[in-house]
Amino acid sequence: MKPDKKQLDSLIRHFKRLDLASVSFNECRTLANHVIDLGLNPKSGTATLYSACTTGVVTTYARPFLQADGLGPLAKEFKAGFSSDVLATTHTDLLAIRHSVFAHRDLIKAKNFKLHSSSYPGLYESIVVLKETANGKCSIHSEPALLYLDPKNLPSIVELCDFQISRVTKEAVALLKLMAGGKLYQPGKYILGKDFP
Repeated sequence: MKPDKKQLDSLIRHFKRLDLASVSFNECRTLANHVIDLGLNPKSGTATLYSACTTGVVTTYARPFLQADGLGPLAKEFKAGFSSDVLATTHTDLLAIRHSVFAHRDLIKAKNFKLHSSSYPGLYESIVVLKETANGKCSIHSEPALLYLDPKNLPSIVELCDFQISRVTKEAVALLKLMAGGKLYQPGKYILGKDFP
């Protein structure tokens, strides 16, 4: 049985939410794998790039759980029912870290975050570094004590994204079948809500 107009509009909106969530999870997985493949590390000369990339990992993963894209957040079922405690903890930490650390720079205690080891005075305190240059002048820079994503957790983030992509895809396919209402379509591209269903 084909859904009525109101039901169809709701299903299309839900499908679009799932479709964009799949894109976000795929982007997050791709970026996390890229950080792993490049061997970026928060305690090396690549610290700035590592920080920028992992900020992207966290914020991209969290996007589908926010009021983004005018479609609203994913359903609560995508915040629970994980296949392992590691995935559940990783999911919870990523959302908490996004909301507290990356969105507002608030202090939180999440298992996946560590205080940068060279930052001894305390979190969010700045260390002023003065160095004598080769020509006898002085250079100055600061090293704020910030939280960073522990590199050993990146594989868990990749696994979590794979898990979420699988769930989103399964639900999206079921929605498409429901919207089609048993009608058969020829192979090709269709615009949802216009020529499909």
